[in-house]
Amino acid sequence: MDVKPNYCSMESVFADSAIYEVPKYQRAYSWERKHIEQFISDINLLWEGYKQKNDGGEQDCNHFFGGVVCVKVKNKDSLDDKNLYVLVDGQQRLSTIVLFVSRLIVNIKELKLNEEMSKVRDRRVEKYKKGFITFTTEENNKEISYPRISLSKRDLNYYDDLIQSGDIKPSKLKSHELLAKAAKKIDLWLNDFFPEKYSSEDILTEVEHLYKVVSKFCKILIIRMSDVNDAYRLFQVINDRGRTLTASDLLRASSLGAIDSAGVEENIIHDSEVIWDKLTENGSRSTDEKLIAYYTSKKGRSCQKSALFETFNKAFFSKPEMVVNEIKSIKNGIDIYNVLSKGVWPYEKSNLTGYQKRKLYNLTVTFKHSHCIPLLMAATNLVEKKFYQLVFFLEKFFFIFRVALERRMTAVTNLYHSAILSININPNAYQVKSFYSELQAILKRSVTVLDIQNYLLKLHYVADGDNRNIKYILSSLEESYKYLSINKKSAPLMYRHAFKGLASDYFVFTIEHIYPQNSKVEHVDFDLESMKNSIPNLAILYGQDNEEFKNAPFSQKRKEYKKSRLNSTVELSTVEAWDKVEIEKRREFLVKSIVDIFGIGVELKSGLDGLVEAKSEAFIE
Repeated sequence: MDVKPNYCSMESVFADSAIYEVPKYQRAYSWERKHIEQFISDINLLWEGYKQKNDGGEQDCNHFFGGVVCVKVKNKDSLDDKNLYVLVDGQQRLSTIVLFVSRLIVNIKELKLNEEMSKVRDRRVEKYKKGFITFTTEENNKEISYPRISLSKRDLNYYDDLIQSGDIKPSKLKSHELLAKAAKKIDLWLNDFFPEKYSSEDILTEVEHLYKVVSKFCKILIIRMSDVNDAYRLFQVINDRGRTLTASDLLRASSLGAIDSAGVEENIIHDSEVIWDKLTENGSRSTDEKLIAYYTSKKGRSCQKSALFETFNKAFFSKPEMVVNEIKSIKNGIDIYNVLSKGVWPYEKSNLTGYQKRKLYNLTVTFKHSHCIPLLMAATNLVEKKFYQLVFFLEKFFFIFRVALERRMTAVTNLYHSAILSININPNAYQVKSFYSELQAILKRSVTVLDIQNYLLKLHYVADGDNRNIKYILSSLEESYKYLSINKKSAPLMYRHAFKGLASDYFVFTIEHIYPQNSKVEHVDFDLESMKNSIPNLAILYGQDNEEFKNAPFSQKRKEYKKSRLNSTVELSTVEAWDKVEIEKRREFLVKSIVDIFGIGVELKSGLDGLVEAKSEAFIE
């Protein structure tokens, strides 16, 4: 990698016949009000520092404006005077500096001066233009001028006209509006910059001083390179205070540039531009995350954000003739990503119940398991039944493994990647059994009965708190009520016997305290008070049912439990009296049931030399 960094003044950036071009399809101008205000604030601080130093102070009047990464374009012939650089990173900063100088020119052109001072102004306008606005050379016996900086396709003409003519014209494009606002903001600052007592001659002198300060004391770290791919790799090192380029910005530019260089029709290029605009509408950084997920869903391996451009470009954009189709494929993939990340079921025609579809929402939204989205993206190529099977087992596994027990995900990530590869090779032949068998193996290695038991010991209802884990566990008991009643335990049997008719949102359930949370004085049982928020004393009810008898004693609730629409709650009506003995029985039942459900059919180790030892005192301390 040929890297030539140079810490230099702004005038040096545009010296030596240097001109800069933003890649044709790179993003448009994006500095908003806060960025322009910061830019002006920096200029103001620079000016104040200069004045203090000029008055004998020790103020350092240099100011670092950030970095620029560019690539030298080889001249077509040895007689070409231009030094053309393609800007990889830094267009916002450089284009705003040039805009600033152009507004200085507009400002002094409006001054009323005598003939002698008018000539001084004309010389200075030419100097300012030569320094920052245009580079003029002779080609084929003709004088040719080139703009010092040319923006991308969308802003090229508007920006060039704004710089050359000084006219601020209306436009409906956001980037044009931002440029216009930036110019107006600079004008307002310049109007306030000069005291009212200043004459036109004074202003002309002060503008010259300001120009020199900006030219000499604005410092830039410019890195000029010879290879564009090396430059793209390096761009993330540069800290652009405003809006640094992201990998998706660069991928957009490189892919559209590849299409353009391949001679593709203009309407096809336009369609590809529209796709990229859609992909990045929520911000480029968000798009980078989605592109990483897309890459993983296709390749079955991770991609570091720092290497996204290089890795993605090599994987999908190495063949120019395929780039158009690859962009369409990426668009389709990210559409699926957006659906999955919101927990929306990806199959339009479906016979599944709302409760079954809700499992996807639990995974990606409630449990925030974004890490599984690349796997789910690949799995949308399966028939719906297989996709649901995969989600069914994954939901239970992830809850116990990560949400409840906070286990490391390294082995799980490897499993996701291998599953992606298997699905992509042949979706029709893929069997979900291979996936849940690996989940079972991970559970057997990493989770014990004691782990689950200890988790349940610590799990308590919190008034007005986040009790979603309790609701999820209790609704899972209801879902698996029939499965728990049979002797043989296996993943296929749990899947086959799962109840499908529960409410689609388990948050419609409320947590019922079997021994009331707020007993009336005459019904208080001091033996149970310390146990009332532990999970053996909790059940679920539909909210309307719970409102009717929420603080009634168990003797009254028992009759109502029998009418419940939930099997696990109906079963409580068979208990004669609710006391410590019954809570202990329910605790044992919950531990065994939750191990059976979240062990997804595998027999877990006890964690105590083969013995399941429960300490019920922990519930009643």
